[in-house]
Amino acid sequence: WRRSCNGLLPVGGLINRGTQAGKLRCSNMREDVLQWRVAVPILPAGAQWSFLGSAGAPVWILPVSQTPGLLFLGFATEEIADGVFVNDEVTMSLRGVMGPNLRFMVSGSAPMPRWLLERFHAMGLLVLEAYGMSENIVPVAMNRLEAYKFGTVGRPLRGNDIRLGEDGELWVRGAGVFAGYLGEAETEARFDPDGYLASGDYAAIDEDGFITLTGRKSEIFKTSTGRRIAPAGIEAVLRQLPYVEHAIVFGANQPFPVAVLIVAAPAWAERVDSAEPARQCAALCQDLAPGLATLTDYRRPAGVIVATRPLSLERGELTPNLKLRRKQIESAFREPLAALYALLQDRAPATRMEWAEDSVLLCPLTTA
Repeated sequence: WRRSCNGLLPVGGLINRGTQAGKLRCSNMREDVLQWRVAVPILPAGAQWSFLGSAGAPVWILPVSQTPGLLFLGFATEEIADGVFVNDEVTMSLRGVMGPNLRFMVSGSAPMPRWLLERFHAMGLLVLEAYGMSENIVPVAMNRLEAYKFGTVGRPLRGNDIRLGEDGELWVRGAGVFAGYLGEAETEARFDPDGYLASGDYAAIDEDGFITLTGRKSEIFKTSTGRRIAPAGIEAVLRQLPYVEHAIVFGANQPFPVAVLIVAAPAWAERVDSAEPARQCAALCQDLAPGLATLTDYRRPAGVIVATRPLSLERGELTPNLKLRRKQIESAFREPLAALYALLQDRAPATRMEWAEDSVLLCPLTTA
C-alpha cells in the first residue's frame, strides 16, 4: 500500500474481507516513500492516523479519532524528516519517564499546536485538550478517550448547556455557573434572560458536537479598513510550523495585520541554512504558504517579525499559566513593528534589525 493524501492506494493488491480505504490526513510526509503492507478487516473511511516507527522497521498505524485501540501494521521504506515518525529511543525514554500506567494527559488554559498533539500521539502519549472557565466550577468541555479530535476542546461535559450567540460567542448554563462577582452591582448583565453566561470566547461546534475555540472576544481588533479580526485563528495557522513556539498577530488601526513569530533558535537555524535575510524569508514563506492559503485575504498577515528571544514571565510577556499578554508583547516589539510596517509600505525586501541586544528578521510575506 502507498500512502497518499486521498487515501491508501493499493500497490500489491492484498486487501480482502470488505476492507475500505481509510482517508489519511495530509501531514508533512512525502507521498512516495511509504509502502504499507497490511491485511486488516477494515480501515474506517474518514479516519485520521498517526504513525509510530522508523525507516526499515515495522510501523504501527494508530487511529487518531476513530476506532480506539485498533492497530495496523505497515512498513516505511526510508526515513522521513518532516513527518510524524519518531525515533524508538526517544519514545522509550519518554515512556520511561511517564511510567507504564499512563493512559492519557489533559491540557488546558492555552491551545497546543495540532502538530505537537499528533507528535505526542505518535509516541503513544495521548494529550486530550479541555476547556473551562473560573466562573464555572464544572469543566465546560473535554476530549475523552473514546471520542476526541485534535484541534478541538472536545464535547460539552454533563452538567453544562451550551449554545452559540449570533456573533459566535459561546454561552454556558448549568449548576456550576457562578452567581456573580463579589461586590459587583450589575451581575445580571453578564447573563441572558435564559440564564446563560457569556464566556467571552468565540467558538464553532461541528456536526459531531466538538467545540473549537476561535478567539477571545476581548482580543478582536479592527484594522484601518474597518475589518474586525480575531487573531487566535490566524495564530493557530502560524503555529503549525514545528519551529514556531509563539505567534502573536497585531494590526489594530493598521491597513493589514502582521505577526510576531517566536522561534526555537536551534530548529530555526536547522531550517534556514543561510544568514541572508532574503533566503531566510523565502524559506519561511515557503513553509507558511499552505496554511496562509486557507485564510481570507484580509486575515492573512502581510509580514512577520522572526525573533529567537523567548517570551518571558519576568518581562511580563506571559502570565503564570503561560498565556500571552498581548499589550506587553506589542509594547516590547513596538520598534520592530513600526519598522516592519515601514518596510511593507515601501515594498522593501527582507532585512534584519538590531533589537533588545539581539536582532530580528523583518520578512514580507509573498504567499498570496
